[in-house]
Amino acid sequence: MNKHLIVGLGNPGDKYENTRHNIGFMVIDSLISSINGSFKKGFKGEYASENFEGKKVLFLKPHTYMNASGESVREISDYYDIDPENILVVHDDLDMIFGKLKFKKNGSTGGHNGIRSIMGHLATDNFNRLKMGIGPKKGNSSNFVLNPFNTEEKNYLQEFVDLGCKAVKTYLKNGLKIAMNQFNNVNIIQEDSQCHSS
Repeated sequence: MNKHLIVGLGNPGDKYENTRHNIGFMVIDSLISSINGSFKKGFKGEYASENFEGKKVLFLKPHTYMNASGESVREISDYYDIDPENILVVHDDLDMIFGKLKFKKNGSTGGHNGIRSIMGHLATDNFNRLKMGIGPKKGNSSNFVLNPFNTEEKNYLQEFVDLGCKAVKTYLKNGLKIAMNQFNNVNIIQEDSQCHSS
């Protein structure tokens, strides 16, 4: 069976739960909820193993804190022998406006410490990303990403997370190219998507 790993990046603990840096966690949580899955502890994080569209799919939330996300990703991908090309990392992106998402295949870190850690531990950049826009940045980058979404953003946050869910499901069902064509540069503020629609 074809094996895939979907990683949502964030920081563990109540202190970080609703911060911008944790939107990857939010998407993974909603995905697991929408398919009635459940998390187990392991691989330095929380993970779920589910069957989706005829594929074995691992869902992972590393609990190593953002800067060491690669430790958790490396452990689970080694254990299940998952090819980096079958890894999709969902993460926040400062350079895109809030509500916009974009699939990307390999490339640089984009200044994201979680992606930098994963590239270091996998010794390759040849994995897929789903970037979730949280910009435009105001003030210091570290402070900005570790703060909660503002009031206006919160009005659209669930729709944005739902769109991320739908994008990941399309990626798993139809592949990266179709997902890119369908979702790249979509902005949730002009779109209406639901995670629970497959």
